[in-house]
Amino acid sequence: MSATKNRIRSIIAYKLFYRVLGFLNTFSSFLFSMDTVQQSKNAICIMLSGGMSVRMNSPKALLKFNEDITFLQHLINVYKKACIAKIIVVKNINIEINEKIFYETNAQIINNYFPERGRLYSIQLGLKPYPDAAFCYIQNIDNPFITAELLNDLWLAKDNAEYITPQYNEKGGHPVLISKTIIDNLLTVTEYDHTLQNVLKPYTRYRLTTNDDNCLMNINTPGDYEKYILKNNKIKDYL
Repeated sequence: MSATKNRIRSIIAYKLFYRVLGFLNTFSSFLFSMDTVQQSKNAICIMLSGGMSVRMNSPKALLKFNEDITFLQHLINVYKKACIAKIIVVKNINIEINEKIFYETNAQIINNYFPERGRLYSIQLGLKPYPDAAFCYIQNIDNPFITAELLNDLWLAKDNAEYITPQYNEKGGHPVLISKTIIDNLLTVTEYDHTLQNVLKPYTRYRLTTNDDNCLMNINTPGDYEKYILKNNKIKDYL
């Protein structure tokens, strides 16, 4: 009888132990998530869709990522999952986007009336309403396969240099995470014939090694879209 009672007690203790362990794991994940949210409050994202999409012959922002959502909607969802404080979409004035997307996600839209001025001008348009931002992700609309995990990894590396980029097999990818120093400089640019790469040259760079080759993928032409989306079955949820 005594042995049976001891066995029952052992089973109860065993189950209780694993319930407590499961609770602690859940709680620690919650704390990590909350810490990420609080830290990311200082980061914004500028999503660039201000180009002419000449090679694609169609606005890249409106390309289907899967059966339900576009490139733009998917990228907004990814950045929201990564708890980025504010998402700013800078788009070509000639691109018509359903504004319901922005109401539902709290993303902000800024129209670029001078797309011919190039990428630097679009970045500056996005930064101007947020001059006090501590960090900024610069996200191209034609790099749709990034993940929230990659964004968080870049965030954790933010103090290693003045800007952070992912790299896969020693090849640089996207997005770029820039610091306050670079943000301040970009806000003073008056000549837009330079590239972002030229602007970044004087600053320290940290290359974050990743096993995710999606950071290298660009969709610039109908052939790219067919290759990466249709043939390689990339239409799926990366969240």
